[in-house]
Amino acid sequence: MLLRVVVRKVHLLKEERLEIRSELDWSRFHWHFRKDLINLFLYPAKLLVLIQFLGHNTD
Repeated sequence: MLLRVVVRKVHLLKEERLEIRSELDWSRFHWHFRKDLINLFLYPAKLLVLIQFLGHNTD
């Protein structure tokens, strides 16, 4: 009886840990996705600024 309770608790802890891990993975994925989106918008802006800067320097 006691063994069964211990096994059940261990099983529940493992499930909890898996849920937490999957949430962490999701938030990590979400952060990377958001970072990629930000970079997607920033890179063209940086390129434009660089091109303008170089264009002004050659004048």
